[in-house]
This record gives sequence, structure tokens and C-alpha cells, in this order.
Amino acid sequence: MLVTLTSKSVGIFILAAGGRRSPRNLRINSSRAVQEAELLRAPYLAIFDRGNQRNEVTFDVLDNLSTPFSTGQAEAILLLAQNRCGKGLVTFTGADNAGGAFIRYMNNAVVQQTSAQHSGIMITYSYRILGGSISAKPT
Repeated sequence: MLVTLTSKSVGIFILAAGGRRSPRNLRINSSRAVQEAELLRAPYLAIFDRGNQRNEVTFDVLDNLSTPFSTGQAEAILLLAQNRCGKGLVTFTGADNAGGAFIRYMNNAVVQQTSAQHSGIMITYSYRILGGSISAKPT
């Protein structure tokens, strides 16, 4: 799966490049704002759906740098992890075994949290993306 962030501040940034750099531990949590009302003399609780759909997407990406990289270069790349945060359009592109592709968009999304862990020439990035609905068309 390919995951990209397109924003005015960072341009197009690849969060997960697919293949061996595909998301691991991909998790999507969806919720909506609801209001609970205990009406006077009502037999049951009343629930009102207020909309405001919220999606939280979290995943990890293992970046195994190629052999010419030294651990010092990996550490220098690690220090750039803060630049992976931003607001914009997040695009999820995946493929099935038959060669078909699917694309989903999260508009006005925010890459809220990025963390990176260094081990030799490997870096594990963890992302937390917050946004509204995930749809088939960008708006």
C-alpha cells in the first residue's frame, strides 16, 4: 500500500512507499459525535447522531536502508522525522492479487504524530493521522 500526504507546506510526501515499505499494524478507528439525552419520564435513553465523523489511522513503516548507508547516515535521516507532519490530502493506494487497484482519500487530514526508532541501518516510523471521512473521491 502506498500512503502519501499532499499539502501546501510539504508538497507530496510519501509516508509508506509500498512493497517492503508498506504499512504494518495498520489500524483505522472511526467514530461519530453522539449526544445522549435522558428525557423526563422517557422509558429509554435517547441518542442523537450529531455527525462529525472522525477517523484515526495509525501504522508503522520499516525502512531498511540499503547497504551503502552507514548508521551515521541513518541517524541523520532519523533527525528529519519531524518534517513528516503536516495537513492536507492523504491518499491510500492499494492493489489486489488480480492487478486491480483501489484508491481512497482522507481530505483535510493531519499527520498529527510521527515517531521514529533507529536500529542499525533500519528506521521504524510510526504515524498517527486524524481526519474526517475516507472517501473514493477527493473533494
